[in-house]
Amino acid sequence: MIDIRVYRENDAIRSVAAVGHAGNGKKGEQVCSGVSALMYTLALSLSEIKRVGVMVTDDDMGMSIEIIRGYSKKEVQVALNTILLGLKSICDTYPHYVRLRRN
Repeated sequence: MIDIRVYRENDAIRSVAAVGHAGNGKKGEQVCSGVSALMYTLALSLSEIKRVGVMVTDDDMGMSIEIIRGYSKKEVQVALNTILLGLKSICDTYPHYVRLRRN
């Protein structure tokens, strides 16, 4: 199962992490691909916004994106919330493969 964790600070999203794997088989691979595509899109989008510091960790366990500087900027929160809509949709459609947690 993929565990997606969203951390907030002062009502603003500060980081998103996706850990684990949806499993083998066609459906599991599709779910993993969808989550990965959204996470990479978020990392690339945030890195393009000026004066925002982003730390991305990507390894065999999963991917985490932490906004070090500028997380309260409106365009940062719009990007984060847009990607979270996509991740939530995957969670709602495939609840046995992925779970979304918010602090």
